[in-house]
Amino acid sequence: MVNLTIDGRLVSANEGDTILQAARKAGVYIPTLCFLSKVSAAGSCRLCVVEIEGLKGFALSCQTPVKEGIAVTTDGEALFETRGNIVRMTCVNHPLACGVCDKSGECELQNKALEFGLSDQIFAAKEPRRLVENWRILTYDPSLCVLCERCARVCNEIVGSAALSIVAGGYKSKIEFDGDRCSDCGECAAVCPVGAIVTKDFKYRANVWELNKTPSSCLYCAGGCDNAIETKRGEIMRVSCDVENDSLCSLGRFGFRKTRAAAPFNEKAKSVWISGRETNEEIYLLNELGYKAVNNQIAAFQAFLSAYALASGERLWNGSVSDVKNADTILLFAPLIGEEAPIVKQALAKAALEHNAHIYSFAPIEDDSLREIAIQIRYETAAEEGVFALLLKTLVKNPSGDLKRWADDLDDGAVSAERGVGEEELSAIEVGEKTLIALGGEIYAADGAKNIATIAGILRSRGFDILMVPPAPNALGAALTCDVYDGEGETRFPYAPNEAKEGTIVTIDRVIKPLNAAIAFDDAPIAAIAKKRGLRIKRAIDATARLPFNDVAFDDLTPYEINNPKTKISVFAPEDIGRFNEYDGAIARYCAADKPFKSEGELIGSEQFASVNNLKNGDNVKIETKLGSISRKFIVSPKMKGAIAKLEVFDLPKIQASLKYCYETVNPRKDELHGR
Repeated sequence: MVNLTIDGRLVSANEGDTILQAARKAGVYIPTLCFLSKVSAAGSCRLCVVEIEGLKGFALSCQTPVKEGIAVTTDGEALFETRGNIVRMTCVNHPLACGVCDKSGECELQNKALEFGLSDQIFAAKEPRRLVENWRILTYDPSLCVLCERCARVCNEIVGSAALSIVAGGYKSKIEFDGDRCSDCGECAAVCPVGAIVTKDFKYRANVWELNKTPSSCLYCAGGCDNAIETKRGEIMRVSCDVENDSLCSLGRFGFRKTRAAAPFNEKAKSVWISGRETNEEIYLLNELGYKAVNNQIAAFQAFLSAYALASGERLWNGSVSDVKNADTILLFAPLIGEEAPIVKQALAKAALEHNAHIYSFAPIEDDSLREIAIQIRYETAAEEGVFALLLKTLVKNPSGDLKRWADDLDDGAVSAERGVGEEELSAIEVGEKTLIALGGEIYAADGAKNIATIAGILRSRGFDILMVPPAPNALGAALTCDVYDGEGETRFPYAPNEAKEGTIVTIDRVIKPLNAAIAFDDAPIAAIAKKRGLRIKRAIDATARLPFNDVAFDDLTPYEINNPKTKISVFAPEDIGRFNEYDGAIARYCAADKPFKSEGELIGSEQFASVNNLKNGDNVKIETKLGSISRKFIVSPKMKGAIAKLEVFDLPKIQASLKYCYETVNPRKDELHGR
């Protein structure tokens, strides 16, 4: 620890902290415009200047590290005047028509002008011609931009897209946009302290003081990120978060735009298909009313957890998203993670940026979003069991007992050749002190999933951290609440928008979190059915304290990590590796993750995939699959490689209901009826 004095008060700080960080921890206010605690300090606004005893002039508190015994002054007449002049310079020719700016009322520059009493402008400069730019879902107005660098830093350091950069040119400096890298997350607009970057769907629609904020949790993936649903007269205007500490992905910020048709619910049915977006309370009531909850992927996930517990000695995985950020080696078995769990993708980017973590992505399909931060190790489709067997033998150096006998019997060469993973690729993995293995939707329903779960459990018992990405937003909550079955449901669960739900979910970090309804929804909720059938329920949240893993009433609930009890290890080695079922020809990977700016899914493939299947960009195709006939538009992606295409099915509930393993051999043909 380092001891210093701030405004005459003795303060302790961690070695390596800046003066600004030390002051904030001590509750001392220092004004800033460009600083965000979740990214590296830019030092561009200069507002955080302070005085240090014995040092001439002022020092930037966001850049100056604490030192033992220094005396810092954060306020005074000279500092106030200097900061006021800095704000004046920032406002040179900045349009002051705040009444028509979307940021008015929450503009940090506006607040700073008021803080330093700026009622007039004493500086001026010739204004260059600056045109408003269209950035896909955003607009950028260079005349409003104060070049704080927040947008570029979150894009690089948090989102990991690197779509924004600074074009230096003195007074003509501006932000440059690379649309090919953009993930349409809107994070840059969220952190912009002024009105320079604004989302088009919100622009000129509301003033901040007209909005009602409802704090809630995101239900578009298993991340369960904190958010605020902002409404005006009952209509959702936007979804936001605490930009200082939190972030939202494209789906979390814009998912509310999607509309879904509510299917009629057959109360006389015995089995109900669930999507994984239901709250814990809804699943609980469904089970209490005698319905069988059906979802193939969640059923496979539940069985995977049971097999994992027998070998790991823990009921659930131990890793978290924070562990991903802090790991020095990450073995990822969850491709397209940027679409299916963006919070994990952001954590991977953070790990790579902050401490150069070694990231290895194992998958039959390449993940373009990981290309710059991960070593991609491709294996044959349906080869997961063999890959995990080789990985187990690679990572556990001195096996004993049943595990040693299993390892001795494993024919490494045959498994490696058949599954398409070279032994040299696995032996080259640099295992660090903090090694984490992340599993995703590829794994839970794969051939030999029980064996894979056993191998993951053995690795956990040997000290490796395990993180499982649930296959649906509240798949873990559903799996912990009741038995989930494989097969076909007779009816679908009553649909309600995520923003109209009230209840709880369980996140990827095993944390139970509340959802609060921000809008009304007329469709009959499951609570009404429960009440009609005699259960003493008025609202679904009356069941919160009855959940198998929670006894806290909804109104008293604050997010907490649910218990991960120890279990007895009863399996010490995997079974023999099963027969490898090859996938020949063109292969599609089902992608069920929602797309906030798409109403229909597409078939997206490489130029190689297009050539092999005699397809052109924009062709309407018909795909016969095991799950039914699917019509899609084919899109060629220059970024994709190989003969595996992405088949988006987020708009096909019946297909989603039947999904198991993510891959299937397909034979896409031009749809003559709808083709051009």
